[in-house]
Amino acid sequence: MTTLAELRPGQGGRVAHLTGTGPLTDGLAEAGFTDGAEVEVLRRGLIGGTPLSVRVGRAVIALRREEAALVALS
Repeated sequence: MTTLAELRPGQGGRVAHLTGTGPLTDGLAEAGFTDGAEVEVLRRGLIGGTPLSVRVGRAVIALRREEAALVALS
């Protein structure tokens, strides 16, 4: 299964599930990363590819690579 962290700018998919538990995954869910939500990577940072600029629904959110790795895509 692919994670959001593995995508390049312009690539996207649908959220299958969030891996792990705790405040970080709770925050991702509150930000809109819920099962079936459409996501797209817009940009990656120059140093190490972090942060990622991600569109989820109509919102644009910046994520660290570690956070994006918790978002599994179908």
